Amino acid sequence: MRCSFCNASAIISLRYAKLRLCPEHLSSYLERKVLRTINRYGLIKRNDKVLIAVSGGKDSATLAHILYRLKDHLGIKLVGMHINLGIGEYSIKLERASRELFERLAIPYVILSLKDIADVTLPDIVRMARRAACSVCGLIKRYLMNITAYMLNANKLATGHVLEDIVQFIIKEFLTADFDRLSKLKPLLEGTPDGRLVTKIRPLYEVREKESLTYAIVNNLPFVYDTCPLIDERMMVFKIRRLIDNLELEHPGLSIYFLRKYNSSFIKYLENLGMNKTKFSTCNICGMPSTSHTCGFCRLILRIGKDPLDVLARVRSQIETMT
Repeated sequence: MRCSFCNASAIISLRYAKLRLCPEHLSSYLERKVLRTINRYGLIKRNDKVLIAVSGGKDSATLAHILYRLKDHLGIKLVGMHINLGIGEYSIKLERASRELFERLAIPYVILSLKDIADVTLPDIVRMARRAACSVCGLIKRYLMNITAYMLNANKLATGHVLEDIVQFIIKEFLTADFDRLSKLKPLLEGTPDGRLVTKIRPLYEVREKESLTYAIVNNLPFVYDTCPLIDERMMVFKIRRLIDNLELEHPGLSIYFLRKYNSSFIKYLENLGMNKTKFSTCNICGMPSTSHTCGFCRLILRIGKDPLDVLARVRSQIETMT
């Protein structure tokens, strides 16, 4: 195949856009696409300080590289973070890739080690708390990403969720009738006025997974393609993901059409029902926004016999040391 814009060999075919792209034009296409997403949904404003959460995988690597390429045009400051969850060799490789990416892009960054801040790893917590690994992982990462952004005075927290990630969770939350979570699957999720809950943004909201992967490869970005050893692929979200992939093969563009209709129509319906108006109080232990008397993170830390305030003190110490 030849590139739709030049005579070079194409490395990817985007059937929904009727395009075939070479490495150079894939990079420029995806960077323009992310910029359009940022402008369409008002994700970033000039002088924003954006914390990029990098897992060590392909999508967050692509996110960091594209935001780095766009930062001067957007007039923003970038800072990166990575959380080492202590999942053996897997986490070691993820941290190594994240460090290499930050160093290559000259982005200041913070690495938080769960072992260092809580004396336990994610597998330890899963065993001690007797909860599903993905549930515990999500709770820990959401809390640590937010409090790191808050401590660094970042007003935006960017994550590398791609189109398929969002669509699979929209379908899952709809099937389980969890309309509160369903209302949060937007490209921009506003924080609280006091800044303790930082505004979350998803700049890769309309980017396909294969586009993100190919971008990471052609730009020689460091990332780990391994699957987390704690994941149970029998979970509903993975079955939904396979369904989405099969439908997209037969109906190119279905996912992006679905996502845009969700944002233009269904979100407004949920807003009219008041589903997007979460009422926050303050956690009685850490003082961060919470929907209950004690936030989920502090309850989890107490459940495994640790002191949440000691954990937070170590988080602050790591951040101050690395910045």
